[in-house]
Amino acid sequence: MKRLGVAVVVVGLVAGCSGVGEGPLGQGDGGVSMCMPLTKGQPDVTFGPDVLRNRGHEEATVTGVSVVDAVGLRVVDALIVPVGLGDSLVGLKRGWAPRGQPAVGYAVAADGKAHNLVLHLVRDDELAEETGLRGVRVDYAVGERSYRMVFTTRLTLTSTRC
Repeated sequence: MKRLGVAVVVVGLVAGCSGVGEGPLGQGDGGVSMCMPLTKGQPDVTFGPDVLRNRGHEEATVTGVSVVDAVGLRVVDALIVPVGLGDSLVGLKRGWAPRGQPAVGYAVAADGKAHNLVLHLVRDDELAEETGLRGVRVDYAVGERSYRMVFTTRLTLTSTRC
């Protein structure tokens, strides 16, 4: 499991208080399963089905993004892509092309607007029959307090049919 950003450890130690409970960004989602067939020569995947939305009264700063129970996948990059009125989420796509701001260090304003969390995933072995993950973990801080939320969207990349 690769973690983008080491600041979450420092924030947790310095702040002295942290929680895995309900924070202003919520608890993640109810869980969805996504699957995509990939062939040899397609190692990169854009994975962006999840949204950060700050319903609190202070900005929340993302301090870390990691994948949960990844098999054969690693995170190369994590971005925040704005979601405007009528815009769609990035979703799941072959390749990597999104533009946005780095997720780690991103301050989610307390305005209730949607911010699409988008990961650049790479398969460790292009010939593997199946790779995947069971979720995405987001660590963040609001003032001196740190939080963790987990999106339980599952992803399977397979060399056969879904």
